[in-house]
Amino acid sequence: MSDINITKSDGSKQPFDIQKIRKHINLAYSGIGLNPLELESKIALSLRQNIKSSEIQQLLVTTALSMITVEQPEMAIIAGRL
Repeated sequence: MSDINITKSDGSKQPFDIQKIRKHINLAYSGIGLNPLELESKIALSLRQNIKSSEIQQLLVTTALSMITVEQPEMAIIAGRL
């Protein structure tokens, strides 16, 4: 993933930094007993060259929503936090 560039809202490009994504994911999972790596691994499959930062945000939310199950209803809270 180190060769992926992100297009920021102002049009500038910068290298993808997984630590920024992890920070947001970990905050969303705070106090909830689920593994944040599951969400991280699912969005990693959808990252592509020059993806917009807004698309990454939307990807996080929609992926979290798709992970809501009877066994993991807390994913709705995580999606709301994202």
